[in-house]
Amino acid sequence: MALSGGLLPQTSISLNKDAVDVVQLSALLAATRQNCLQFPLLQPDGSLAEAAHPSKLRLALHYSTLVVSIHMRGPIPGGDYMHTTDRKHQQQRTPFLNFSLGQSRPVPRLIAFGRATSDHALTASIHDLAVAPSLQRRGFGRRILQKLLRELGRRGITDIAALAAPEQRPFFTACGFGDDELNSTTMLYLRSSMTSREDSVKRFGRKSLVIPAALRAMYMPSSGQHDMERS
Repeated sequence: MALSGGLLPQTSISLNKDAVDVVQLSALLAATRQNCLQFPLLQPDGSLAEAAHPSKLRLALHYSTLVVSIHMRGPIPGGDYMHTTDRKHQQQRTPFLNFSLGQSRPVPRLIAFGRATSDHALTASIHDLAVAPSLQRRGFGRRILQKLLRELGRRGITDIAALAAPEQRPFFTACGFGDDELNSTTMLYLRSSMTSREDSVKRFGRKSLVIPAALRAMYMPSSGQHDMERS
Protein backbone atom coordinates (compact mmCIF):
# COMPACT_ATOMS: atom_id res chain seq x y z
CA MET A 1 0.00 0.00 0.00
CA ALA A 2 1.34 3.42 -0.88
CA LEU A 3 2.18 5.77 1.95
CA SER A 4 1.20 8.98 0.20
CA GLY A 5 -1.46 10.98 1.98
CA GLY A 6 -0.48 9.53 5.35
CA LEU A 7 -1.76 6.01 4.57
CA LEU A 8 -0.16 3.10 6.42
CA PRO A 9 0.16 -0.61 5.61
CA GLN A 10 -2.40 -2.97 7.12
CA THR A 11 -2.26 -3.36 10.91
CA SER A 12 -3.90 -5.80 13.31
CA ILE A 13 -4.37 -5.73 17.09
CA SER A 14 -4.21 -8.88 19.20
CA LEU A 15 -4.63 -10.11 22.77
CA ASN A 16 -2.79 -13.33 21.96
CA LYS A 17 0.48 -13.63 23.89
CA ASP A 18 1.81 -16.10 21.33
CA ALA A 19 1.50 -13.44 18.63
CA VAL A 20 4.40 -11.50 20.18
CA ASP A 21 7.87 -12.38 18.91
CA VAL A 22 10.16 -11.82 21.89
CA VAL A 23 13.12 -10.88 19.67
CA GLN A 24 11.06 -8.12 18.08
CA LEU A 25 9.76 -7.08 21.51
CA SER A 26 13.28 -6.83 22.90
CA ALA A 27 14.29 -4.59 19.99
CA LEU A 28 11.14 -2.45 20.34
CA LEU A 29 11.74 -1.85 24.05
CA ALA A 30 15.39 -0.99 23.37
CA ALA A 31 14.37 1.45 20.62
CA THR A 32 12.11 3.22 23.13
CA ARG A 33 14.80 3.11 25.86
CA GLN A 34 13.08 0.55 28.03
CA ASN A 35 15.10 -2.31 29.47
CA CYS A 36 13.25 -3.81 32.48
CA LEU A 37 16.51 -4.01 34.47
CA GLN A 38 17.01 -2.12 37.72
CA PHE A 39 20.38 -0.70 36.64
CA PRO A 40 20.74 -1.10 32.85
CA LEU A 41 24.04 -0.47 31.11
CA LEU A 42 24.02 2.67 28.97
CA GLN A 43 25.99 3.95 26.00
CA PRO A 44 27.67 7.39 26.26
CA ASP A 45 24.74 8.92 24.34
CA GLY A 46 22.25 7.58 26.88
CA SER A 47 20.95 4.72 24.72
CA LEU A 48 20.77 1.19 26.11
CA ALA A 49 23.91 -0.91 25.81
CA GLU A 50 21.92 -4.12 26.09
CA ALA A 51 18.32 -5.04 25.37
CA ALA A 52 16.07 -7.08 27.61
CA HIS A 53 16.87 -10.77 27.11
CA PRO A 54 14.20 -12.63 25.08
CA SER A 55 14.02 -15.46 27.64
CA LYS A 56 13.12 -12.95 30.37
CA LEU A 57 10.52 -11.33 28.14
CA ARG A 58 9.02 -14.72 27.34
CA LEU A 59 8.46 -15.31 31.07
CA ALA A 60 7.08 -11.80 31.52
CA LEU A 61 4.55 -12.40 28.76
CA HIS A 62 3.55 -15.75 30.21
CA TYR A 63 2.81 -14.35 33.66
CA SER A 64 1.20 -11.09 32.51
CA THR A 65 -2.55 -10.80 32.98
CA LEU A 66 -3.06 -9.09 29.63
CA VAL A 67 -0.85 -8.54 26.61
CA VAL A 68 -1.87 -6.30 23.72
CA SER A 69 0.15 -5.98 20.52
CA ILE A 70 -0.24 -4.30 17.15
CA HIS A 71 1.47 -5.74 14.09
CA MET A 72 2.05 -4.32 10.62
CA ARG A 73 2.59 -6.19 7.39
CA GLY A 74 5.33 -4.91 5.16
CA PRO A 75 8.16 -2.44 5.83
CA ILE A 76 7.75 -0.06 8.75
CA PRO A 77 7.34 3.51 7.42
CA GLY A 78 10.04 5.90 8.51
CA GLY A 79 12.59 3.21 9.29
CA ASP A 80 12.82 -0.11 11.08
CA TYR A 81 13.60 -0.09 14.82
CA MET A 82 15.43 -3.43 14.63
CA HIS A 83 19.10 -3.63 13.74
CA THR A 84 19.70 -5.17 10.34
CA THR A 85 21.36 -8.28 11.78
CA ASP A 86 18.50 -8.85 14.23
CA ARG A 87 15.90 -8.45 11.49
CA LYS A 88 17.74 -10.87 9.19
CA HIS A 89 17.97 -13.42 12.01
CA GLN A 90 14.26 -13.06 12.71
CA GLN A 91 13.40 -13.45 9.03
CA GLN A 92 15.58 -16.55 8.74
CA ARG A 93 13.68 -18.19 11.61
CA THR A 94 10.23 -17.47 10.13
CA PRO A 95 10.70 -16.01 6.65
CA PHE A 96 7.08 -16.26 5.51
CA LEU A 97 3.60 -17.25 6.57
CA ASN A 98 2.33 -19.86 4.13
CA PHE A 99 -1.31 -20.20 3.19
CA SER A 100 -3.30 -23.00 1.59
CA LEU A 101 -3.51 -21.16 -1.75
CA GLY A 102 0.23 -21.36 -2.12
CA GLN A 103 0.69 -17.66 -1.43
CA SER A 104 3.08 -16.25 1.15
CA ARG A 105 3.19 -12.97 3.04
CA PRO A 106 5.93 -11.33 5.11
CA VAL A 107 5.97 -12.03 8.83
CA PRO A 108 4.01 -9.32 10.71
CA ARG A 109 6.23 -6.78 12.43
CA LEU A 110 5.54 -5.69 15.98
CA ILE A 111 4.98 -1.91 16.05
CA ALA A 112 3.19 -1.34 19.39
CA PHE A 113 2.95 -3.21 22.67
CA GLY A 114 1.65 -2.99 26.22
CA ARG A 115 0.91 -5.38 29.06
CA ALA A 116 -0.84 -5.42 32.42
CA THR A 117 -0.31 -7.40 35.60
CA SER A 118 -3.08 -7.86 38.14
CA ASP A 119 -4.32 -9.78 41.17
CA HIS A 120 -7.39 -10.60 39.02
CA ALA A 121 -9.74 -8.97 41.52
CA LEU A 122 -8.84 -5.51 42.80
CA THR A 123 -5.84 -3.83 41.22
CA ALA A 124 -3.78 -3.83 38.04
CA SER A 125 -0.75 -2.00 36.69
CA ILE A 126 0.27 -1.23 33.12
CA HIS A 127 3.85 -1.80 31.99
CA ASP A 128 6.14 -1.52 28.95
CA LEU A 129 3.88 0.58 26.73
CA ALA A 130 5.94 1.07 23.58
CA VAL A 131 5.41 2.23 20.00
CA ALA A 132 7.96 2.06 17.17
CA PRO A 133 9.70 5.48 17.12
CA SER A 134 8.80 6.25 13.50
CA LEU A 135 5.11 5.52 14.18
CA GLN A 136 4.60 7.50 17.37
CA ARG A 137 1.86 10.16 17.56
CA ARG A 138 -0.33 8.17 15.18
CA GLY A 139 -2.72 6.77 17.78
CA PHE A 140 -1.16 3.35 18.26
CA GLY A 141 -0.26 3.94 21.90
CA ARG A 142 -3.79 5.09 22.67
CA ARG A 143 -5.22 2.00 20.96
CA ILE A 144 -3.03 -0.26 23.10
CA LEU A 145 -3.96 1.57 26.31
CA GLN A 146 -7.68 1.66 25.55
CA LYS A 147 -7.68 -2.07 24.81
CA LEU A 148 -5.94 -2.81 28.12
CA LEU A 149 -8.36 -0.61 30.07
CA ARG A 150 -11.39 -2.11 28.36
CA GLU A 151 -10.33 -5.68 29.06
CA LEU A 152 -9.47 -4.92 32.69
CA GLY A 153 -12.82 -3.18 33.11
CA ARG A 154 -14.62 -6.25 31.82
CA ARG A 155 -13.02 -8.20 34.65
CA GLY A 156 -14.29 -5.73 37.23
CA ILE A 157 -10.86 -4.20 37.88
CA THR A 158 -11.01 -0.41 38.22
CA ASP A 159 -7.97 0.39 40.41
CA ILE A 160 -5.46 0.67 37.57
CA ALA A 161 -2.02 2.26 37.79
CA ALA A 162 0.52 3.02 35.08
CA LEU A 163 4.30 3.06 35.47
CA ALA A 164 5.23 6.06 33.34
CA ALA A 165 8.48 7.88 32.62
CA PRO A 166 8.29 11.69 32.96
CA GLU A 167 7.98 12.18 29.20
CA GLN A 168 5.08 9.71 29.12
CA ARG A 169 3.03 11.51 31.78
CA PRO A 170 1.31 13.96 29.37
CA PHE A 171 0.16 11.00 27.26
CA PHE A 172 -1.28 9.12 30.24
CA THR A 173 -2.86 12.33 31.57
CA ALA A 174 -4.59 12.86 28.21
CA CYS A 175 -5.88 9.28 28.45
CA GLY A 176 -7.49 9.85 31.86
CA PHE A 177 -4.69 9.03 34.32
CA GLY A 178 -3.64 11.30 37.17
CA ASP A 179 -2.21 11.41 40.68
CA ASP A 180 -4.23 9.44 43.21
CA GLU A 181 -5.90 11.09 46.20
CA LEU A 182 -3.09 10.01 48.54
CA ASN A 183 -0.45 11.42 46.16
CA SER A 184 1.48 8.16 46.44
CA THR A 185 4.45 7.30 44.24
CA THR A 186 6.27 4.17 43.15
CA MET A 187 9.23 3.20 45.33
CA LEU A 188 12.09 0.94 44.27
CA TYR A 189 13.33 -1.88 46.49
CA LEU A 190 17.08 -1.42 46.97
CA ARG A 191 17.69 -4.47 49.23
CA SER A 192 19.20 -2.45 52.07
CA SER A 193 18.31 0.52 54.24
CA MET A 194 20.36 3.60 53.37
CA THR A 195 20.26 7.16 54.64
CA SER A 196 19.68 9.96 52.17
CA ARG A 197 23.30 11.04 52.55
CA GLU A 198 24.52 7.63 51.42
CA ASP A 199 22.30 7.48 48.35
CA SER A 200 22.68 9.20 45.01
CA VAL A 201 20.10 9.79 42.30
CA LYS A 202 21.13 8.72 38.81
CA ARG A 203 19.09 8.83 35.62
CA PHE A 204 19.19 5.59 33.59
CA GLY A 205 17.53 6.24 30.25
CA ARG A 206 13.89 6.80 31.14
CA LYS A 207 14.20 6.18 34.89
CA SER A 208 15.49 8.21 37.83
CA LEU A 209 16.74 5.72 40.42
CA VAL A 210 18.23 5.95 43.90
CA ILE A 211 21.57 4.14 43.94
CA PRO A 212 22.84 2.61 47.20
CA ALA A 213 26.35 3.62 48.19
CA ALA A 214 27.55 0.05 47.60
CA LEU A 215 26.68 0.33 43.90
CA ARG A 216 27.63 3.97 43.36
CA ALA A 217 31.22 3.18 42.35
CA MET A 218 29.94 0.87 39.62
CA TYR A 219 27.33 3.17 38.11
CA MET A 220 28.67 6.63 38.96
CA PRO A 221 32.40 6.88 38.13
CA SER A 222 34.48 9.30 40.15
CA SER A 223 35.60 12.62 38.72
CA GLY A 224 39.08 11.18 38.32
CA GLN A 225 37.74 8.42 36.10
CA HIS A 226 35.87 10.98 33.97
CA ASP A 227 39.12 12.95 33.56
CA MET A 228 40.91 9.80 32.39
CA GLU A 229 38.15 9.04 29.89
CA ARG A 230 38.39 12.54 28.42
CA SER A 231 42.18 12.43 28.11
